[in-house]
Amino acid sequence: MTTFPLPPRRVLFAHFLFLLAALFWGAAVPAWAAQEMFWPFNLFPPPASSLSYTNDATTSVAVPGVGTITSRHVELSTFINPILLPGLSNSAVYNNASTRFDSESSLDGGASWAAYTGSGVTSLTLRHTNDVAGVRRFEMELSSQVIPVNGAYGAATVRESPTLVSRGELVVTATNGGFFYRGFVNAFLEVSVDNGANWFALSPAAYVELSGAAGTPASLSLSKSNTTVTICWRTESGGQYQLQRTGALGGTNWTNVGSPQTGNGSEVCVVETFSAATNRFYRLQLSP
Repeated sequence: MTTFPLPPRRVLFAHFLFLLAALFWGAAVPAWAAQEMFWPFNLFPPPASSLSYTNDATTSVAVPGVGTITSRHVELSTFINPILLPGLSNSAVYNNASTRFDSESSLDGGASWAAYTGSGVTSLTLRHTNDVAGVRRFEMELSSQVIPVNGAYGAATVRESPTLVSRGELVVTATNGGFFYRGFVNAFLEVSVDNGANWFALSPAAYVELSGAAGTPASLSLSKSNTTVTICWRTESGGQYQLQRTGALGGTNWTNVGSPQTGNGSEVCVVETFSAATNRFYRLQLSP
């Protein structure tokens, strides 16, 4: 399992989760320990993340007139417009019309491989099943996917099985400045080489794991010149930031400075003026 270090002055908690094999309709499906990634917001999926292969395990199917198609290195990416994580005992569906699908395919038993790629519709369903001591657990299901792909062996279409459940888990752990995310899905995929007239199930399921670059906790930098102060912070795409100020610490009287700022991955700065005898303290609220 890989953990991502947080910036200096942030506390890093390492969590280890060893997941047992799940049983799907009589077939044992492997589930390995998933890596963690840090993200400062209560949103899914983190925009920089993907659902990616973690080893060279293969999945295959015999297709009449084509031969045995063997596939590996399955990855789903280009997740945009994340959704708010659902509350306990509730569900939420993440829909993305332009999910990128990448894999490698072989027609000669793995002697040579060809890259396949495409983009299309994907849905992920989250069901909030447990919430204990800052650790939230969600059943995560790849509930639908239809993606046309292309590669050296010709065009094909890949979909999520309409009869088997592509299920996994998402675990979100609260920490300083945000959350640790880890998750996986055992994806039951089918392939068509005739524009969807016939479908053939790849076996076993493709194990994909949530991965990506760690997000950055928001931290303020201040610079003062005479009676003005400039407050800056770096944003993450998809988050909302509200700068606040107060004249004394220890109280609850915080005043919003300007309107909420929507993160786009760049730095945001706010300039304030004040009198020489004024004390001001600033903080940044992140939402959601």
